[in-house]
Amino acid sequence: MNYKTKEKIYKKIRAIAHPDVPFWEQLEQHRIDTIEREKSGDLPKQIMNLPIWNLIHTYRDLSMYVEHGIKPTRMWKVSHPKNYFGITGTGQKLLQNFLEIYHAVAPVYLYESYIEQHPEEWQELNK
Repeated sequence: MNYKTKEKIYKKIRAIAHPDVPFWEQLEQHRIDTIEREKSGDLPKQIMNLPIWNLIHTYRDLSMYVEHGIKPTRMWKVSHPKNYFGITGTGQKLLQNFLEIYHAVAPVYLYESYIEQHPEEWQELNK
């Protein structure tokens, strides 16, 4: 990924980020930890971080809930992703608000799968 594309992505993230919600706090903490590991000379761990794990599963869960009316688990509540990601809305609007976050974060953290699954959005980023 070239520098210009990364800057465009980071600008989009900054525009929609609410720093007081758990997702952005955990994502920022992971970024800081990664920078510190690189500075100390430790090899970066190739471990899936918690906010990205939640992003992937929420994509699945919200899509299933909004498009098919199916709750992913019996304990799942729509307020969980709303509070974790700092999004609002009901139904399709909720999914759209979540997808803004997804399409801002996924190209950085889920680079290869994002290119494969969303080629149109990737072409848009590289213009």
